[in-house]
Amino acid sequence: MVAADRTLTLDRRGDSIRLALGTYVAATGGDFELRVARPDYDSPAGVSQVDAQEGEILRTLPSDMLAGWRGLREFLNVSFTNQKGKVVASKDFTFCPNDWSRQRIDDSGPQVSRYPMFCSSGLPFLKGMVWGIDDHWATATFGEYQAPPLSVRAGNYTVGVKINEAYRSALDISDADGALTLEIKVRDHHKGARSHQGLGAEQAAPR
Repeated sequence: MVAADRTLTLDRRGDSIRLALGTYVAATGGDFELRVARPDYDSPAGVSQVDAQEGEILRTLPSDMLAGWRGLREFLNVSFTNQKGKVVASKDFTFCPNDWSRQRIDDSGPQVSRYPMFCSSGLPFLKGMVWGIDDHWATATFGEYQAPPLSVRAGNYTVGVKINEAYRSALDISDADGALTLEIKVRDHHKGARSHQGLGAEQAAPR
């Protein structure tokens, strides 16, 4: 995982913030590619990781890891810990590798992504999709206009963003590569204030 910035200020509207964290899931050492398919319309879809060059199946994931055609169920966890060391909010989220909010990390990656910009076409007769992240590219954990809300009070927090253990184990991702820590200030929104989360945090190039 990579982050555009490790220190953020987010505005709170009502009792919640939008999780525009500028965090990304990156592919290194080769393309990350999943094949999602069902043999017929009466069967559930299955998912396998494949070698993007050869098409060879590297591993088959449990079918219950799929959130339908929307992505990988409970792939990510976001937690907010206050200055007293108490976790005040924690939630799991689905992740779509094909989200349009993606970035090339460095010049080693292809200039244009080869993968679709969505995980599902929304068509009822869909039988298969390719999900993936190009080598040296990264996909935002939450798209700029799709950042989900989370209820937290104003204050200063240490925020953990991690790939959940089931996926780290299944995909052979190290604990260090599968987690980030951010320092986030949550402030109450005031009229006329400009929020970090409205300024394209997800569009900043990760570093």
